Amino acid sequence: TGSRFHLGKPPPFSGKKLAAQQLGFMWAVDLVKAYVHALWARPFVVLGVNIVVTLIVPSVARLAGNNDPDENAISHIFGQASICVAMDFPGWLEAATTVFFLSGLSSGYAVYEIYCHCKKMWGGKQMPLGIFMGTVILLLNLFWMVGLFNPITDHSYGRVLAHTLPYIGLQLAFFALIVFVLVALRPVCGTCRRVSWYVVTVVYILSQFVGWSVIIYTFVDFARQGTGYKGPMNRYPHIFAYLEPGILLFRWLTLMLHPLKLEAPSKSDQKTEVEV
Repeated sequence: TGSRFHLGKPPPFSGKKLAAQQLGFMWAVDLVKAYVHALWARPFVVLGVNIVVTLIVPSVARLAGNNDPDENAISHIFGQASICVAMDFPGWLEAATTVFFLSGLSSGYAVYEIYCHCKKMWGGKQMPLGIFMGTVILLLNLFWMVGLFNPITDHSYGRVLAHTLPYIGLQLAFFALIVFVLVALRPVCGTCRRVSWYVVTVVYILSQFVGWSVIIYTFVDFARQGTGYKGPMNRYPHIFAYLEPGILLFRWLTLMLHPLKLEAPSKSDQKTEVEV
């Protein structure tokens, strides 16, 4: 009478399968760690990747058709080619601001790694270098503040200026860092890559000056004409449509082509791929 409960024997090789699964998981974790370490060993590549990351939300928003020129003050002041046009709407703005904040932290740490590398090479306290790099890191981490000044709700001069200043600060940060690299951390690599780096760097610097000139002229003219103003990037889209994307492209190429690779702690006595 009564019943008996029998667990039965475990299936054959179950322990081996479990061990294999654990081994595969550990291998995958180690592989991810290796790729992450390899990426962070190249801080300029990290900065280049962050440029791509910050474009994700604006790009998706643009593909969704979020570019109404009647609602966004940026579109009729700086034209439809402006990156901000697509993301300055509820929902998209919050997502973009979050991405900008996180990418600012990541970019700031990459710049800090460059600072540590330079300090190690040159020795001493390097106070001026620390102040310079600290300023670059600060400007990189203020870009998210574009989300605090939405040009959809207010088309006034002050709102548009407040929305644009963090972006100009981001441009200043990258510009200052790249000029510093051009002066103090010139790449040592193959001739083709080195020449390509100098070419794209010079083009980036010149195009950035053109971009700032247009922005300054736009705000000076905007201050005189007031709300409803259409800037030159809107009036002449055939001339300026590719200015901002072009600046971003050459900035990205400048960062990605630089061969700097940081040394692992256990190989601190080895030379790096940079000359001073």
